[in-house]
Amino acid sequence: MDDITWLHIEPTTRCNAWCPFCSRNVDGFKLAPGLNLEDLPVESLEKRIKEFPNLKAIQFCGIFGDPCAAKNIDALLECAFSFDKIKTVQIQTNGSLRKAEWYAGLPERGKHLDLLQVWFAIDGTKETNHIYRQGTSWDKIMENASAYIGAGGNALWQFIPFEHNKDEILEAFGISQSMGFSQFRLFENDRPKRGGKHYRTGEPLNIKPWYRDGKEPPEDTQFWGNTYNERGEKYVNTGTLNTFVREANCQHLRERSVYLDAKNNLYPCCFLWWANCSYENTHINIQEEFQKKDYRNYCLSFCGSTK
Repeated sequence: MDDITWLHIEPTTRCNAWCPFCSRNVDGFKLAPGLNLEDLPVESLEKRIKEFPNLKAIQFCGIFGDPCAAKNIDALLECAFSFDKIKTVQIQTNGSLRKAEWYAGLPERGKHLDLLQVWFAIDGTKETNHIYRQGTSWDKIMENASAYIGAGGNALWQFIPFEHNKDEILEAFGISQSMGFSQFRLFENDRPKRGGKHYRTGEPLNIKPWYRDGKEPPEDTQFWGNTYNERGEKYVNTGTLNTFVREANCQHLRERSVYLDAKNNLYPCCFLWWANCSYENTHINIQEEFQKKDYRNYCLSFCGSTK
C-alpha cells in the first residue's frame, strides 16, 4: 500500500436525494434491498489513513450516500484535516444538505490545505435539476454554494447531461461563472441507463442519457444482469461493446487510489465494490491484469473503450 496517494471515502450510506440511477435505491423509488443506513466510524478512518504512508489526498464521495448526510461528517473532516500529509480534500455533494453557515465555515477549517474543493452535483437549472436529483432543493443548493464561494471556497459544478437538460448546459455554465465557481465539468455518459421512477409515487419517468455524437448504444446491449463470471464477480453490463481499458481511464492506477466503503472495507475502486473485489478477501493486481489485457467486466463497462 506504499504507493497509494489518493483515498476515496464513502462516509455514509445516507442521503436526502432519490436519483433514479443511484445504487442506494430502486430506480429512484424505495431504498435498495439490504441497504443499511450507517456512517463510517472516525476511528476506522484514522487507522486507514495511517496505513498509507504516502497518502496525500482524500475524496469524500460515495456511491450510496451524500457525504454531507453523514451524522459524523464534521468529525470525519477534522480527522482528515489533522494529518499533515493530507494536502487535498475533496467533498462531493448534491448541495441541498446542511445550512449555509456550515458551507461558509469550510474554507477556514481547511485553510492549511493546498486545496479544499467542494463539488456540487447540479444537473441543470432551476427548471430541470430536480428531474434527476429528486428530493433536492434548487434554492437551498444556490444558497449553500453561494455561502461557500462567498467565504473564499473553491467550488466545482458537476453536470451530468441527459436528454431533458442537454439544452441547458450553456445556461448552467453561465450561472456557474456568475456565481464564482472555479470549474464547470460535464460528466458525459455517466448514467447510461434509461427510465427511472418518481421518488414519491413510483410512476415511471422517461429519463434518457445524452450522447454528444448522437450514437447511443442499442437498447438491447444494455443488459444489467445479476449473473457471475468465473472470477466470482458480478456482471454489471453483460452487453458492453468495450474491448480494452486505458490506464489513464482507471482512477485506481492513474491516481494510485483506493476506495473505502462505509463498512470500512477497502477496494481498488468504487466500481469493483460491486464485484466484491475487496483487498481483504481477494488477491487483486489491476496493473498486472491490464498488462495481460485480462480486463474485468466492471472495468470494461465503466472505464473501457472500443478504440
